[in-house]
Amino acid sequence: MKAPAWVKRVEEATAPANKEKYFFDWKEGVRRVNFIEGVCRYPEGSKAGQLIQLEDWQKEQIIYPTFGWKKKSDGLRRFRKVFIFIPRKNAKTTLIACVGLSVLFQDKEAGAQMFCLGSVKEQSAIIYRIMRQMIEAQPELLEMLNVKASEFQYPDTNSFVKVLANSPGKHGLNAHAVFVDELHEFLLPRHVEAYEAIVTSMISRSQPIEFLMTTAGYDTNSICYDEYLFAKDLISGKIVDDTYLPLVFEAGHNADWHDKDVWQRANPGLGGIIPRENFEHEYEKACQRPSTINTFKRLHLNMWANALESWIVDRVWMEAKSDFVPEDVAHLPCWCGLDLASVHDLNAFATLWVDIPNWKFYLKVHHFVNEEKARSHTAGRGVDYLSFEDEGSCTLTEGNVTDHKSIEKHIMKFSETNDIRTVAYDRAHSTYIVSGLIEKDIQCEEFAQSAMHMSYPTKQFEIEINNGNMVHDGSDCMRWEMGCVVIKRYEDENIKITKKMGDQSKKVDGPVAAVMAFGQFVREHGEREVEPSFTVIGLD
Repeated sequence: MKAPAWVKRVEEATAPANKEKYFFDWKEGVRRVNFIEGVCRYPEGSKAGQLIQLEDWQKEQIIYPTFGWKKKSDGLRRFRKVFIFIPRKNAKTTLIACVGLSVLFQDKEAGAQMFCLGSVKEQSAIIYRIMRQMIEAQPELLEMLNVKASEFQYPDTNSFVKVLANSPGKHGLNAHAVFVDELHEFLLPRHVEAYEAIVTSMISRSQPIEFLMTTAGYDTNSICYDEYLFAKDLISGKIVDDTYLPLVFEAGHNADWHDKDVWQRANPGLGGIIPRENFEHEYEKACQRPSTINTFKRLHLNMWANALESWIVDRVWMEAKSDFVPEDVAHLPCWCGLDLASVHDLNAFATLWVDIPNWKFYLKVHHFVNEEKARSHTAGRGVDYLSFEDEGSCTLTEGNVTDHKSIEKHIMKFSETNDIRTVAYDRAHSTYIVSGLIEKDIQCEEFAQSAMHMSYPTKQFEIEINNGNMVHDGSDCMRWEMGCVVIKRYEDENIKITKKMGDQSKKVDGPVAAVMAFGQFVREHGEREVEPSFTVIGLD
C-alpha cells in the first residue's frame, strides 16, 4: 500500500535526532485513528452520539506521531511523554479521552494501570467522565468493561482506568498511562508530589505514556511553566529528547492579540471545532471590558498572564459622570460602603443611591485624611490632597492622624437626610465607628475582603458602569483612585481590587468602598428583576 501524502509531513515535523534508532509505522497511526473514529462518540453538544471525526491537525500533530513512531530494537513506542499546550475549547479533553480508550484497548498491555489526574478530584474526573460517556454510548465497549463511579476495569488484560485525587500517598503504583488535565493548576507541593509519584512508577513498564494537557496559567514559578520552557527548548533544538513530543499552540509573548492570524496560530481548531463567530464574540467582549483582556489572552491565545490587570479605563469611567447632587437622590434608598485604613492613611465612605425600578445607581464617595499628610509632599507622596479638599471630595482632619470620630460624625449627619439601608464595612480598623453607628440604629454589616466575597460585586460593578446603569459625580479624587486600581485574578477566576505592590502613593480605598456598597445592595436585593417603569426627572 502506498503511503499517504501526510506521512512525509509527519515524519519531517517529528523526526528524531537519532534517526538510526526509530522508524515511522504510519499504518499504526491509521489503526489508532480508525479506532477513535470507529467507536468513540461525541459525549455532548450538537453532535452528541455521533462518531468522532478528527480534524487533520489532531491526526497529524498528535495521533499519528504519538503512536506511529517506534523503536527499531523492539517495535515499542518511541514517545513516552506528550505535552499539549493549547487554548481552551480546542477539544483537547475529548481528544485525550479518545486516546485513553485507544491505549486501554489497543496497547494490549497486561495489567495496565491508567490514571486521570487533576489538581483536585473534580478536575481529575473530567477526562474519566468523558471516557465513560463514550463507553456507555458504544455497546460493544460497554460489554467488555466493568464500569464503576470512578474506575472501569478491562478483564481481558486485567487493566483499569481510575480517577485519582491529587494528594500524597501515591507510592506503590505501577502506572502504564497517566492523563494530566490542566497542569497549570498544579501549584501546591502536594500536587507536584502526587504527580511525580505516579510518573516515577512508570519505570518498569515497557512503553508507558504520559499525556500532559494545559492552557497557560498565571504562575511562572510552577511545574507547568517549567514543562512549557522545556517543551519550547525541544522545539527550538536547544535540547534533545527523542521520547518527548512537545506540542505548543500559542500566540507568543509579544503577539498582537487583535491579529486574526495570531488567533489561528494559537487555535488550530479555529474555524472547525471552534466556530469563528463564537471566537470573535469572545474577542469583542474582551475589548469592551478591559479587566477581561488578560483572561482572553490566557484562555484563548495561550499567553501566560500577569495576575495583575487593568480594570475600568479612564474613558469609560468618565463617560459615567453625571451632574447629580445628593439632594436630587435623597429620596432613594442608599447603601453605603466604609473602607477604613490606618489613622495615617486615606479612608473612604461610599454612598450608593439606587433607583430600583429603573435599575439606576448613583455613586458618590467621600474621603478622609489627616491634615499633616495632606499638606506634606513627603508624607503625601506627591498626592494633591488639598485639591481634593477644594472640590469637596475629601475632608482633612486635624493633626497627624485621621480622626475616625470625624468620619462617624459625617455618617451620622448624612443619615439625617438620607435613607441609609445598610453600611457595609471592613472589620479592620472599623470597630470604634461601627459600634457608634449601631448605637444610633444604623444597620451595619461586615463585608469580608477576600477574593471569594469581593469577586462577584467587582465584576458586576464593572458591568453596570459599562451598561450605563451606574453614574457617579466625577470627583477628581475618585478618578485618581480608579487609575490606581489593578485587578488581581486568581486561578479560580475570582478577582479582587488591589494596587501595585510597593507603590505607597497609590490608593484604592474609594473603589473598594464603592464595590462594598454595591455588593451589599446585591446581597440584600439580588440581581435585576423589574423592568423600568419611570424615569427620575433631571438625572438622565
